Formats: sequence, C-alpha cells, structure tokens
Amino acid sequence: MAATARAVRTFLQDFYLTFYAPRAVARKQLARGVSEPGLLAMVGLASLLAFFIALPNLTSRYSDLDSGETSIQGFLGAFLVAYLLFGPLFLYGIAALARICAHLFGGRGSWHSARLALFWALLVMQPIVLLVRLVADNSPAVGVSAFLPPVSGVIFLTIWLMRMYAFEFETR
Repeated sequence: MAATARAVRTFLQDFYLTFYAPRAVARKQLARGVSEPGLLAMVGLASLLAFFIALPNLTSRYSDLDSGETSIQGFLGAFLVAYLLFGPLFLYGIAALARICAHLFGGRGSWHSARLALFWALLVMQPIVLLVRLVADNSPAVGVSAFLPPVSGVIFLTIWLMRMYAFEFETR
C-alpha cells in the first residue's frame, strides 16, 4: 500500500513539474527506469483520455450524419478502436521517426527514451486539451476558440522536444 501511494505521489509530482522543468523530469524518469509495459500503459491512458475528451464532438458529429444504418454504439465503438488500437500504433511510429531524426543529428538516446518522451508529453497534455476544449466549446468569443488550440500545440511540442533533447543529447 505504501509503495502504491509513493508511486502515485511520484507520478503526480512528475506530472506537475513537467510544465516547469521538462528536461529535469525526463532525466529523473530515465534514471528511475520506466518499463515497456509502463510505456504502453502511458500511451493507453493518454489515448483513452483523448477519446473521452473527444466524446462530445463525436456524438455531435453522429447527430449530424443522415445515416440511419449505423447505431451510435457502433459509431463510437469504431472511434474507440481507432483511439485505443490504431492511435498507439501511430504514436509508436512517430516516436520511431523522432528517434531516427535525432540520430541523424547526433543523438545518443534510445528507442525507449524516444517513446518515453512522446508518450509522457501526450499524457501530460490531456488536461490542457480538456481545458481548451471546454473553453472553446463554451466561449462565445471566436478569437478564443481559434487561439487556444495552437497555443496548446506549442506547449505540447515544447515539452516533447525538450524531453527529446534531454534524452538524446544530455544523457550518457
């Protein structure tokens, strides 16, 4: 029980500190060691949260369809499979491409660290994506809904690239 509480506390501390010191958190996570099942859980959780965040838009998209042949359960089930099965596969490919690009520029990281950088950045961004979605859907100002998604994209890229830099060029 104490180990679980310590793991949750460490997770929450890393989550919070990622926005202030992403490279330091990256080095700490690499030193602590994250297993491959841990990475899979990370990307799975990020994908599941992304699905739930997109759920209101998916249901409104379903209501806009004229097709009476597809039930909402089938429609949402297809998107759930896309988010939970094909999403992580796509993200593994993105992490591999990022690792190859870093290697071309002299990076000394590993495939594992490239996945850790991407998956953790995606997981950490889910609350911001939720906040952006809530503000964009409930704000009458058009400028806010047009301004926030690019800002959250820049935050994601900053966290991911700073973590990649820490793994590729600051370790070993």
